[in-house]
Amino acid sequence: KELEAVYVSLASAATADAVATDTMYSVEAAGARSLRNACLNYMATLDARPVLAHFDAATCMTDKIAAASLLAGLDPSKENMQHVDPKEKDDRIHAFYQTAKANRDDLVINKWFSIQAMANVDSALQNVRDLMNHPDFSAENPNRFRSLINTFAGANPNQFHNALGYEFITEQIIAVDQINPQVAARLASVFANWRRHEPERRELMRQALSRIQET
Repeated sequence: KELEAVYVSLASAATADAVATDTMYSVEAAGARSLRNACLNYMATLDARPVLAHFDAATCMTDKIAAASLLAGLDPSKENMQHVDPKEKDDRIHAFYQTAKANRDDLVINKWFSIQAMANVDSALQNVRDLMNHPDFSAENPNRFRSLINTFAGANPNQFHNALGYEFITEQIIAVDQINPQVAARLASVFANWRRHEPERRELMRQALSRIQET
């Protein structure tokens, strides 16, 4: 309740620059948004409903991305989703994409791919595989490739650091090397610290590097 009260109390301050003018930027408002979104993050661990409301009420991209990122990370099997239909979550993530597409905003479309790639859910790897078949994904577009594949490898450690994650990224390195060696080299850097991992992961990463070298 106290956290929710702080979240509500920050609403006016967080939107102060948004209602003033289209060009005005307020450090105070930006700080309030950051703190408010941090509160939302904690609130979402108990109940996902505030995230839906936050997404719907967002008047700036910072708040919209914060909500969309939390939505992508919600697991329908968890207790915090008991009052939320998974379709409500999916519809909003899709709405985020649709708005970016309508505005022809490639940077926001990249963000849409990224927030799903970094979502710490058990289906993350399969979600990434599915997104590779999306009409707006192309391995020939370096920024789009990095927004999905590199983000999964570099910003989703819980879902990347296992045998399936290593195998997937190894496959992507080998494939994209045929298109853009520079992009492949950058992605391969996720294995650079392989010696620092515990024995099981260290061996899996070593095998991945050997496979890349031999291809």
